[in-house]
Amino acid sequence: MRRSASHCLRTQRSVGRHRAVATPRHTATARAMSPTRAREGATTARRVALALVVALVARALARGRGADATTEARVVLVAPDALARRVDRARREDATAWTRVADALGLTPRVWLAVLGECFDVSAGRRFYAGDGDYASCFAGRDASRAFATGDFSERGCVSDVSGLTDGDLAAIRGWRDFMRDRYRSAGVLANGEFYDAETGAATALTREIRARLARYDAREAAREQRARMFPDCDSTSDGDFVDVRCREDDSGPRYPRNETTTDADGRASSRCACYGDLGVSDARRAYPGCDLTATRCRAPLGAGVG
Repeated sequence: MRRSASHCLRTQRSVGRHRAVATPRHTATARAMSPTRAREGATTARRVALALVVALVARALARGRGADATTEARVVLVAPDALARRVDRARREDATAWTRVADALGLTPRVWLAVLGECFDVSAGRRFYAGDGDYASCFAGRDASRAFATGDFSERGCVSDVSGLTDGDLAAIRGWRDFMRDRYRSAGVLANGEFYDAETGAATALTREIRARLARYDAREAAREQRARMFPDCDSTSDGDFVDVRCREDDSGPRYPRNETTTDADGRASSRCACYGDLGVSDARRAYPGCDLTATRCRAPLGAGVG
């Protein structure tokens, strides 16, 4: 056997576990070892090493699952004053001495905001939420949920108060919150007792109410979309004071334009031109003025419920 082959792996027991130790064996026995026994020794060593690797990987995966479960169960509480400090307004006239020094040194303070009590690190969107723009002055360092629905960037509008808003407004705010979830890193929940409990981080009665309202809103929207598939919108073109409405024939036969009126949960009525497969009319679906009940196309005054 060649000299370079005089090294092999020998398994030693140490502190209740096996470990592979490379040990030179220059004895006459080792030099006289047959090629078959050398191959068997190498195979055994590889098996032991593989078993160790598998055990270590399994242990790491187990630890990873435990860490994920702990992270999911843990709620990070963000104090209101901590959120208020996460702004970057170095170029504003009202910037603090620290932000001016940080700007001069090229440092980049973190920028946080909150939506419906959930805090996000939006530093990656610094061009929107830092400096002196409307978004920066309204959203950075606070929860200004109401402004996400109203577009009121005044001090009176940049508040977390969502009282008096419609379900549609709340859905718009939720849309922004979901956008933040997808785009930026979550920093926890705002521990001021409004949307989440200041001690435990649990959802407050207000948050539970908002969730319930949004669930009902989603159900209504799903029903509306289903109805729109059953009775599709009319095709329409306008030439000033009048609009031409028409319905396309489908596999079920001809369809007829009707002025459909619906009322949402907030009591607001809306109208659209819908295509029905029957000739029926009611208070909720009226024929257009001057249009025959059997017409698939007609000319109606502009604004006569054509949406």
